[in-house]
Amino acid sequence: MNNNIVSLDKNRPPIICVAGHIDHGKTTLLQCISGVQNPQKEYGGITQHIKSYYINTEYGVMTFLDTPGHFAFNSNRENCIKISDIVLIVISLEDGIKPQTLESIILAKKFNVPIIIGLNKSDKIDNLLEKSDKILNDLMTHDIIAEKWGGDTLVVSFSAKTMDGINNLLSTLKLQADMVDLKIYNKTTCGIILENRMDVNKGYVTTLILKDGILSKGQVVNISGNLYKIKNIFTVENKPIDLVSPSLPVNIIGINTNVEIGDNFIVVPEYKKAKKKFTGVSNKNNDALTFYNVENVLEEMKKINNKKINIILKVDVQGSLKVVRDVLENLSTESIKIVLVKCDVGTFNESDVELSKIVNGLMLGFNISIDSKIKKLCAAENIAIHLFNVIYDVLDFMKEQVESEKIVDKKPELIGIAEVKKVFNHKDIVIAGCIVTSGKIRVLSNVKVLRNNNLIYEGVIESIKVFKNEAKEVKAKNECGVIIKKYNKLQINDILEIY
Repeated sequence: MNNNIVSLDKNRPPIICVAGHIDHGKTTLLQCISGVQNPQKEYGGITQHIKSYYINTEYGVMTFLDTPGHFAFNSNRENCIKISDIVLIVISLEDGIKPQTLESIILAKKFNVPIIIGLNKSDKIDNLLEKSDKILNDLMTHDIIAEKWGGDTLVVSFSAKTMDGINNLLSTLKLQADMVDLKIYNKTTCGIILENRMDVNKGYVTTLILKDGILSKGQVVNISGNLYKIKNIFTVENKPIDLVSPSLPVNIIGINTNVEIGDNFIVVPEYKKAKKKFTGVSNKNNDALTFYNVENVLEEMKKINNKKINIILKVDVQGSLKVVRDVLENLSTESIKIVLVKCDVGTFNESDVELSKIVNGLMLGFNISIDSKIKKLCAAENIAIHLFNVIYDVLDFMKEQVESEKIVDKKPELIGIAEVKKVFNHKDIVIAGCIVTSGKIRVLSNVKVLRNNNLIYEGVIESIKVFKNEAKEVKAKNECGVIIKKYNKLQINDILEIY
């Protein structure tokens, strides 16, 4: 590739993050600017994903990032603002300043990104000057002072619905962009990860945006110490391309793992030398995965003593993962712990169903579809998969689950009975040689120890072994070794009731 393909004197298009409170008209504005006539709407009529627009306006090319306005998507907003050159904070003239308006202002200041205030829905306001002045006055309490009042913040009123004032908004964005350093130095090809998702046909599809240099097919990128070769490049409209210029958001095939939003990438010019330098192991924790090893799952769950709701979570894109996970974890109480046994991008598979059986976990899917094979397997195992497309619905469902655990003390279901035939002592542990007389016995199941029809002890099955191998479940008429957590007084002929 010719590294001189980009002039050192050329500026890249500005990256503009459109942020603000939910329903203040951010997405409508971008559809207006981009000329999209019949946009594909998201579920619930709210933005839940980062969307990028590369728009050729009469004031030059501009890249816009549309961010969700719902409070739960704060991490998405932060990542977008952090990588932007300008933050356009959209405020509804009807509603004024709201919580996510203030959050966006705080984040823009945190990352030292210039702010433009866009006052939307001017078509619905009779006393426009009075209403806009009130909002600007309120903004002053947050150290945002409009240019007309002696400050340095540019303010534009417009209507995304009627397009009145849109031309003025674009010229204001161009004016602000001219005051920002957007020079292409063309020394190192680098950029930032915007999104990551699993496609059933293509594998991992990574959305990224270039900040400097030229990216092309066949190049190798370094992300957190891991090296990946770029196989294919597509625009966000899914058109194949060979070269990527700065500020152009694109989808990449070849980054075959769940890299995180906000991660930086850099092109490695000499792959063979780089391969020796980088071990291919990232020091960074990957939020995408909590546990994959079942034994690790069981060991971690043994440490949790209070009541818990176990969850296997699958989502559509990396950006949704942290959002849904944070929503779920924030529902934990002092008495009830939400345990995310496994979190991942993609759809459910057979191992997820098996894991759900082992830990008695809820299977939650966000904006994903399930293939017929998994549906049949879940039906056969009597396991429900709960699918949601809107974050509100996830929140409402899990609140109901937590409340039901608080209010209803569910009567335990007897799933199996085992009889102790032999007792073995190994160090400080007692292992009961049992035969399962009915039903089945599972690791982490609750157990009652009965002796002469009297209840002796209640606890948890810590471990099951068949011969010398760890087992997760043993069915009727089979023998196994059983260890009950923190109990070493088992005797021959004791009866174990498994719940």
